Amino acid sequence: MAEATYLVTLEQAGFDILYALMACDGHIDDNEIDVIKEFLHTERVKHSALFNYEKPYYGECNYLKERDYLKVLEQSALKRRFTKAVQMIAHWIQTDPNAMNFEKELTRFAVKMIMADGLLADAERELIDIIAKEWNLDTDELLKVL
Repeated sequence: MAEATYLVTLEQAGFDILYALMACDGHIDDNEIDVIKEFLHTERVKHSALFNYEKPYYGECNYLKERDYLKVLEQSALKRRFTKAVQMIAHWIQTDPNAMNFEKELTRFAVKMIMADGLLADAERELIDIIAKEWNLDTDELLKVL
């Protein structure tokens, strides 16, 4: 299966990060979908040129169909997609003033995502460690709410 390569904005990268966190433990539940919907309806994202607030689309991606795509995506591909998005945001944080504080907002959603099903799976911990390393954050500090 070919991987999508549409990551061109902070918002799209954030979307991919949250989806990877949602799917990495092998199951997706409604509480996790709710976190994605909440992210897509934040002021920053809903006013993004690539997000149509009136329809369940994020750019060219229907996030309800994307969920089905990510359910069958191989875990290695999912991790590569996640890592690419995290690295892109790390670059934008350093080079783009419009990225200011986006990682803090996205980190809040990431923690909310892994808390949505009430369990911290090893795969989720591994992805949070990648975020912490790339964005110069402390993993234990991020997860202290768990």
